[in-house]
Amino acid sequence: MVKEAASKINRVGPRHTLYLQKDLVEDTAFPFLLNEPLAVKVEGERLVIERPGVPRHAGSDFMVQETNGSAVLSILGDLGYAPVLSRAEKIYDMLKEVHEAETLDLRIRRIPPKEHAILLYRSNAFRDRIMSEFLDPSIDAPMGLLSERHAELGSVKNLLYSEILGKGEWSLSKHILRWITEVQSSSKATGPTRIAIEDMSWFFENDLVGEVVKWEREIDPKNNMTVLCGYRTSNLDQSWIRKVVALHSYVILDAPFRVYRKGLQ
Repeated sequence: MVKEAASKINRVGPRHTLYLQKDLVEDTAFPFLLNEPLAVKVEGERLVIERPGVPRHAGSDFMVQETNGSAVLSILGDLGYAPVLSRAEKIYDMLKEVHEAETLDLRIRRIPPKEHAILLYRSNAFRDRIMSEFLDPSIDAPMGLLSERHAELGSVKNLLYSEILGKGEWSLSKHILRWITEVQSSSKATGPTRIAIEDMSWFFENDLVGEVVKWEREIDPKNNMTVLCGYRTSNLDQSWIRKVVALHSYVILDAPFRVYRKGLQ
């Protein structure tokens, strides 16, 4: 029985991973399953890893999940069962982690400047991860987030939907463009401005469909600006998804976690 093994924390792109030796993970007493969501906290000089109090699906937020397997996996773990993985499964898990780290770093944090991007998502966890990478405080650029609720993202300027609705006779696009000008003028950063809109489909639900389409058509990311528009796909039918996607040059999809760019063959 292996109860202790040397370990270290490695940096993989924008993320950090904790290396665990093979003998430790494959020991019959190891308490966790591969891909099981875990909670990590600091207690004094100790790093504590444990199961979170609220059950969640096992696996990555960026992959398609089974809808009814988490309860069974939890039971198997409680009874001391461990998965017998094939070599291919182990390689797949490693490649999946590399893919996620590379995509977040090269395709989200380092998204080409002056892109008009759309994020199609279903879960808030996935959306928040993408938004936090896109608006990383270490990036030298004026940054702004338009959202339903207040968000703490360092120096990122945050504007709420409620702050631009019902104020004057300006259109939605004019309100947003005016706010973008304020974001740019209040920052000393030199890079292209980054603007993220958390959920454009919120405006669909508030009878502003025409305003959304007008904004998407009027925005010009070529004006030293990169724009990321989020859309919750569960709130839109296929015809609207097709329409809004066609108004963007860069698409970020949640499942499979992949980036598409118009014009590439």
